[in-house]
Amino acid sequence: MGSSRRFEGYRALRSDGKPNFSDRIYRVEGDMERLARKPAIGVSQSTPIKEALAKMNTEKVRSLVISRGETYEGILLAENILDYMGGGELYNIVINRYEGNFFKCLEEPVKSIAEKNYPFVYTNSKLNEVIEKMIQNRVSILPVLHKDGRVFGVISEHDIVELLVEKRTGVTVGELSSPIISIHTYDPIIEAMRKIVSLGIRQIYVRNEVEQIVGSVGLKRIIEYFSSNEVYRWVKKGYLTEANSAQVREVTSFSTLKLPETMDVGEAAREMLKAGTSTALVSNGSEEIGMITEHDVFYALSFPVK
Repeated sequence: MGSSRRFEGYRALRSDGKPNFSDRIYRVEGDMERLARKPAIGVSQSTPIKEALAKMNTEKVRSLVISRGETYEGILLAENILDYMGGGELYNIVINRYEGNFFKCLEEPVKSIAEKNYPFVYTNSKLNEVIEKMIQNRVSILPVLHKDGRVFGVISEHDIVELLVEKRTGVTVGELSSPIISIHTYDPIIEAMRKIVSLGIRQIYVRNEVEQIVGSVGLKRIIEYFSSNEVYRWVKKGYLTEANSAQVREVTSFSTLKLPETMDVGEAAREMLKAGTSTALVSNGSEEIGMITEHDVFYALSFPVK
């Protein structure tokens, strides 16, 4: 699940431990019945991972709500799939149950890797309640339910950034910048998955042989790789290790968004939304000095600056 990378620079918590929200939170009218993204894209617990991969890729989403009929039962995150395909401890299922067989492991039902006790909010929840629950549970997306447990929709950090984006926030990109997380074009895909899963980040940068940043690789691109025919170029003997041994260059998006360190976060948010990216490089004019994520922007828009 998505995690908080930092609170520094923000009055995020009051003395009583409750979030200290920015005024812009309370200027957003309505509850989740109006604000949530709907309908939620979903699957059942018995859906094979192969079908879940295809649905994530087709619908261009990074989560699938799990339900029995219309009743909520959990959520499957793209991170869960990367974890299972080699990026984390769920990979042990592939090894122990299927001896690494690529085709057989994709028939495993999603209930084996999905989040079963995942938090949610109701249709009458206000935006401040949603953000508070995201912070408390260290997640970046929440299912939205009717009071009787039926699935209504979802709300994500991305949706909230779209709701809160403003021209000026008083915070610069440089203030939010953190060290660039990267991998090389020649590294195996499994290393990218391990880094994404372990760091809880959606996208990392890709460097070439001379350490230049040439692109990025993220959750959605790796999901696309495993759900498309391109993966079969590498799977010759039927093992997942073959797919995971392909070089990162095979799943690299060769474009990056670069923002000046002096740019206001409000303007940066607009640029990131327009580019359809969850990360941007931060530049001092002559070189890249860091990176900023949509998660950082979410915090900057949600909380007041010190």
